[in-house]
Amino acid sequence: MDYRVLGSTDLRVSALGLGCNRLGWSGSGQNRADMIRLLECAVDAGVTLFDTADIYMAGESERLLGEVFGRRRHDVTIATKVGSSGWLRRDFVARMRPAYRMVTSRSQWLQSSKSKLARLGLANHRWSLDHLRQAVDGSRRRLRMDSLDLLQLHSPPATVMQREDILALLDRLKMEGAIRFYGAAFGSGLGGDVPGHSGLSTLQVPIGAIEERALRVVLDEAAARGVGVIGNQPFGKGALFQVNDGSQRRPSTFDGTRTLAQAVLRAALQLGLATVLVGTTSISHLRENTAAVDLPPLAPEETQRLRSMISVGSVTD
Repeated sequence: MDYRVLGSTDLRVSALGLGCNRLGWSGSGQNRADMIRLLECAVDAGVTLFDTADIYMAGESERLLGEVFGRRRHDVTIATKVGSSGWLRRDFVARMRPAYRMVTSRSQWLQSSKSKLARLGLANHRWSLDHLRQAVDGSRRRLRMDSLDLLQLHSPPATVMQREDILALLDRLKMEGAIRFYGAAFGSGLGGDVPGHSGLSTLQVPIGAIEERALRVVLDEAAARGVGVIGNQPFGKGALFQVNDGSQRRPSTFDGTRTLAQAVLRAALQLGLATVLVGTTSISHLRENTAAVDLPPLAPEETQRLRSMISVGSVTD
């Protein structure tokens, strides 16, 4: 496993991190002991960065991380997110997630309506100072951490990134010792320039959904400001492996030494990101993904062949 310093922070993280959005999801057919084994296997494979959020599995993701890593705080870095809150009960959302994904993957109308449904309230964001402070305290309690390693605003709109009161609150939480560093995590493209607040340490962006040229602009601007860029969704939430509107899957192999997933991850790792997050609840997939770090970099001709197979924003020479 390779390790990189996250921007201008003192956080040294693994090149590949584990996205924990499904950690604690019983719908995967796994129990709590299975999830704990997954986290232990990740550490054994060299993973030191774990990314979660207060709303993931109604807080269960944070609780599991706190249970496993509460006594080995210096071995790992845990990044969490606050600011996003659904109007439906989160335990209900967690139970309905598999059916929702199945229906939307087969319905072109629902696919095109997702953003409209979000605007109608399925992804309500709360950005009051009281809510944010309470959310930070809740995350600290569930993660069993006096000071959060990295706190990220969860998919903040541009108006939030321009609110001086929120940024002042984050600076105050840092001075109080409730958080060590803070940043912003985006579920889609930034839709503009890299936020320029001096206290911002990290940006998280979905590298599988951003055009290569636009992503390079983000990386260059962030590097100039000492901001570490965390890539997520390298597989486009699984869409990367699907063809014909999801009715078929792409071949799982790329060449004699790499699977398709490993080739995509190698391409992403060559971008200059601080780290790349991959979410999974499968130990076999975890091992496949982490093995990609130790494989040789893609040569230019291999990158071009990967481009010809799939359209991936994170692929570069």
